[in-house]
Amino acid sequence: MEIKSNRIPYALWLTAWFPTRKSPLNGDFILRHALATSSFVPVMLIHVEKDTASKRMQKEIIINGQCTFIKIYYPSYSHWEIVDTIISVFLYLWYCIRECIDLINKNGKPKAIHVHVAQKSLIAGWLLSLAFHKPLILSEHSGRFLPEGEDSYFNLPFLKKRLFCYLLKIPKNLTAVSAHLASSIVAFSGRKTVDIIPNVVDETLFSFSYPPTQLQPFRIIHISNFTSNKNLPEILEAVELSIKQYGCKVELTIVGPISTLPEELRKKKPEWLKTYEEMDQSALSKLIKNNHALVLYSDYETFGCVVIEALSCGRPVLVSNIPSLEEICIDNTNGYLIEKNKPEALAYKIVSLIKNYHQFSPAKLHTSAVEKYSFNVIGRKIAMLYE
Repeated sequence: MEIKSNRIPYALWLTAWFPTRKSPLNGDFILRHALATSSFVPVMLIHVEKDTASKRMQKEIIINGQCTFIKIYYPSYSHWEIVDTIISVFLYLWYCIRECIDLINKNGKPKAIHVHVAQKSLIAGWLLSLAFHKPLILSEHSGRFLPEGEDSYFNLPFLKKRLFCYLLKIPKNLTAVSAHLASSIVAFSGRKTVDIIPNVVDETLFSFSYPPTQLQPFRIIHISNFTSNKNLPEILEAVELSIKQYGCKVELTIVGPISTLPEELRKKKPEWLKTYEEMDQSALSKLIKNNHALVLYSDYETFGCVVIEALSCGRPVLVSNIPSLEEICIDNTNGYLIEKNKPEALAYKIVSLIKNYHQFSPAKLHTSAVEKYSFNVIGRKIAMLYE
């Protein structure tokens, strides 16, 4: 597919995470950011990724309204990990910068070069900003900037940490999806300011709907990748406590990579547990609407996309009292904040939610979420970075 020249001012995006043919849900929140931004400024996005299944470089171009997504896949060239890593860095920069130059030659200089997630894409973005004298913007989503996060950048060796801190001070603007992530980046990098632009909810998919009229069974949904910080075993324990100790009729639906669950759980699944593999947003919205509430009981998060999606559908949330989720959930207003790592506390709040469910207005939950996280609101905030 040929990209037509239009010479309309646009934003050039370079992404470290983005949905690909191998991982169709990876970084889908960046895709939604791009779609939201394109209502105000055309977006040309380039994602370059090593694909061990490829025998040669391949390019995929997708045009969606004012968004142009260019995905480039390049093969692995060595069975030796160190050699392959070195080659991969050079290939990434070569393909990424070459594609950007071709785009700029055809469409003119962008309003800004906007990097999402500080990896190799930040180096490419920096070099391009120097070459074309355009502002460099970085938007960060990664939990590795949290001190409590897995493989935290705070634990990097001294020299690597100093180099990374230097790179993080280069962008004209740096944004984070939550205040907690922003403050962690400031503490890590020494930057004076990090702006906050949250993730976005597609209100056309996650639209308002009334919950199931019957509260028996009370249906709760959990959506995640089931990594250890999501505390799925504690959620299962809490649901079981609410059933056996409090006598409630509760049904839990979990959505994620089911193959990663313990074999014993997959073979001897409780009758109150339903499991679904990862799904696209359209199917996910329907599933959320078939439930009464959402639970996300994590040790840490940078944001919580599924939380705002549930709220946009008009469903209250049960979330751990960690900083990023405290920014979204107002206790007793759009859900309950629960002390983390205490299944008995979560069980008690499940019971409380069942008893007080009528206090949560689905229409108000939806309206509040859309006012803060809609395509229009977040897209405008991102577009203002380019002014």
